[in-house]
Amino acid sequence: MATAIRRIGEDDDAAAAAYVAIRNEATPDSLDSLEQLAWARTAYPGDGLLLIAEDASGQPVGTASAGRIYMRGPTFERWWLGLWVPVAGRRNGTGDALYRAASDAARAAGKTGFQTELSEAHADGMRFLVARASSRSTG
Repeated sequence: MATAIRRIGEDDDAAAAAYVAIRNEATPDSLDSLEQLAWARTAYPGDGLLLIAEDASGQPVGTASAGRIYMRGPTFERWWLGLWVPVAGRRNGTGDALYRAASDAARAAGKTGFQTELSEAHADGMRFLVARASSRSTG
């Protein structure tokens, strides 16, 4: 399945709503909201990105966020990464495409890696990240 990745612009309300809906579907134990997203964009302007993955018909199927870790200075070597693909859309390259796009943006910003958090309850996510960490260390 071909997946197109694009950056969510500040004024793209439909993509922002899809971002929140996808996050909430993928991690119902850690809900987000449009209000929270608006607050974060105001509190932390310009130091990161939101991405949306769309299938061949233009339907949103995954999302990611990446950017500065605000507890650290702006020169800190890593960016924060959040990546969400609902269960029905997994194992078809969507997560890989989002991860590559976020990695490219982080590299362009001079970053050398990501930092994230993940509950043990999300076994698919753990396998996804372990596979990427393993491939990075071997290739």
